Amino acid sequence: MNQKFKKIWLKNLRSGKFKQGKGYLKKQYKDNKEINYCCLGVLCTSLVAAHLINPPTKHSSNTYYNPFDTWSYDESDTTLSDNIQELVGIDNEIQLRLFNLNDDGLYNNKTLEFEKMTFKRIAAWIEKNL
Repeated sequence: MNQKFKKIWLKNLRSGKFKQGKGYLKKQYKDNKEINYCCLGVLCTSLVAAHLINPPTKHSSNTYYNPFDTWSYDESDTTLSDNIQELVGIDNEIQLRLFNLNDDGLYNNKTLEFEKMTFKRIAAWIEKNL
């Protein structure tokens, strides 16, 4: 992974400025104004702030089954696009691992359950493994 991007990403994951969510890079429920990000969405937001990728495109939904708005970065709203993966140096395997850490947590062999991974814990994993 590109170390410059990694440093900025880790800083933002640890900042406390981003509310952690699941399933989408960035989403906002219609019944409140709170915006949620997955760890990969924090990376994309960091790249936008550094003017390295275009700002996201907002997608609104008015269906009962999808009561939130989502944003896509480089035409993707759930995973990193191929272009963004290439830019930051993350392959599909690492992306899937990060997606799972964010949405499902880390499996604990002692308790046989998944443990929630906060952004700070994900940042520690990234620091150690990427």
